[in-house]
Amino acid sequence: MHKIFHLPRTVSKQGQRGFSLIELMIALAIGLLIMATVLTIYVASSRTSRTAEMDSQMNEDGLIALNIVQQQIRMAGYSNFENPATTDIYNFKGAGVIGCSAAAMYPNAATQKILTALTDADCAAASALGDGIIIRYEADAYNTVQTAGAGSLPTNCLLQAAILQPAAGTTPAYRLAENRYFVSSSVTNPTPAIYCAGGNGTMPDYNIQIQPILDNVERMELRYGISATKAPTDTQIVTYMTAADINSTFAADSRDDRWERVLSVKICLRMRSAEPLKDIAATATYRDCDGTLVTQATPDGYLHRAFITTASVRNRLTITDRNRKNES
Repeated sequence: MHKIFHLPRTVSKQGQRGFSLIELMIALAIGLLIMATVLTIYVASSRTSRTAEMDSQMNEDGLIALNIVQQQIRMAGYSNFENPATTDIYNFKGAGVIGCSAAAMYPNAATQKILTALTDADCAAASALGDGIIIRYEADAYNTVQTAGAGSLPTNCLLQAAILQPAAGTTPAYRLAENRYFVSSSVTNPTPAIYCAGGNGTMPDYNIQIQPILDNVERMELRYGISATKAPTDTQIVTYMTAADINSTFAADSRDDRWERVLSVKICLRMRSAEPLKDIAATATYRDCDGTLVTQATPDGYLHRAFITTASVRNRLTITDRNRKNES
């Protein structure tokens, strides 16, 4: 039997050679460069995603706020007839829309004033928060949410019972919705928001309560499309004016006569994102309500955008045989 012997193989020293320090440093540098590139892409992607999320939320909030104000303006001036079977006279006979500065609305103003106490000077005061609007219409079971429980009642914008207008002469008692929309902020809610102040109680000494309904609304600007006269059959818009211009131009008329000229309202709401962003370049400029490009010297980190629409005062535009008779 033969044995086979395996001689040990000799390995050269060159075959045992490892990486040099320079090679290790180059490999480490390449690895760090790849990691830095991946991290940069991740951060940029995360920032873009966050910006898109905030932008989407701001768009949604802007459309909701516009729809709230627009829907209320379309209701302005609505009223039932005193007795539909025998008369063509409306229960509510005042102007459905009245413009006023946000500065006149509590808590922007020191006190909350009912409509008869608001003066032209109050409503002409300039405000960084823009304009406010007072919307009035007869509230009933079909155009408002009813209060809960037995004896349910028509409500205002805060879902409280609308103002009771006692019977007077041939006009029966009815509920009047007086809703005020404006932008404000407060110590308890420092985020700028669109507020609603709703009237409740009984005329003439009713109460007004306020509540924010949507945050991140910085400013509201309103322009009113008016007719040449207040006649119900005059439904041609001749110009757009501010609230202060209407009050000064038609100062000789009563408040209701001035504002019964309004046929439509141009609404602009300047929104901001819910949170500040780190992408300062994206927040440095925006278009304001008048189309002006605004460049912030010191960007606040928020996205800003103006949302604009026009709402018709439908109850003022609709011509029927009955409101022709009311023209007198």
